Amino acid sequence: MDEQNAMVAKKNPFGIPKLQHDGQKWTSDKPTEGGIDPTKGELLSFQLANAKLKALRKAAAEELELPVSRVKIFTLTLPAGWSCPGANECLAFADPATGKIWDSPTLQFRCFAASAERYENVRNVVWHNFNLLRRLKDSHSMARLILDSLEETMHRFKVKPDDVVIVRIHVGGDLYSSNYVTAWDTALRTIKNGYEWGLRPHWKFPKTIGYAYTKSLHHLAKLPHELSDNFVINGSEGGRFDHLIPALKGLKVAKVVGSIEEAESEGLEIDHDDSHALFGKESFALLIHGTQPKGSASAKALSALRSQGIQSGYAS
Repeated sequence: MDEQNAMVAKKNPFGIPKLQHDGQKWTSDKPTEGGIDPTKGELLSFQLANAKLKALRKAAAEELELPVSRVKIFTLTLPAGWSCPGANECLAFADPATGKIWDSPTLQFRCFAASAERYENVRNVVWHNFNLLRRLKDSHSMARLILDSLEETMHRFKVKPDDVVIVRIHVGGDLYSSNYVTAWDTALRTIKNGYEWGLRPHWKFPKTIGYAYTKSLHHLAKLPHELSDNFVINGSEGGRFDHLIPALKGLKVAKVVGSIEEAESEGLEIDHDDSHALFGKESFALLIHGTQPKGSASAKALSALRSQGIQSGYAS
């Protein structure tokens, strides 16, 4: 054991973070330098979807039989690894202060969001969001924060009452606690049922759909009721709680693969634009993407895809 710990310590120059594993309390021996950004105030920082989600916007417009101009997509992100209690095969961290990447000993392919946190502006956003959320002790307070933040975002980007809003819940990060899962369910259920809730009296949200990938299957297993139907969850294979997948009836699962042939051998369609994640009913594959450790099997698979002219990135 001492030899193994020495090997891990050598690979990880800034120590091994102590992650939450009890499903409730977040603990770490690393400082969270990001803090709460005063320029963003006391609201979560939702981002307007980037260019890679244009294809999803078009697919959603077709699915919902709407003009593309009426579909708005926003994203929320949390710190990769630090907020991912179920991560295993993709487990990687960016140091909160420096952005240095640590690949865990269980890594088979690096989380693309961890790589993005090499940049200070990205770290500022993810830690701002995480620190706002994790100081709240109950799901109702979290739901209130989510709704107030979404409302402000929709007004800032001039969302109209007859638009449809899609929220990708976590470009990086995951459903880090049971209370947090319940908070998103409460927020999206509130929007669906048309309750008035927010900063502007008598203002109601447009139709809103939230979707997420998660390895936090232990939190889903503890839910006392089904999630609101405008909260779409996709299991993400390769985590610490994969053994719970069979018990979660109806859960579709995403699997990262290194080639088209691998997806075909497993009978999985490849999702290139997140349309399977948002609207699909069956499990699906995602091609490996992001920056992979030099010389690793995942890096070689990514290089092979690029040599074939295959776009391996999906909606991020």
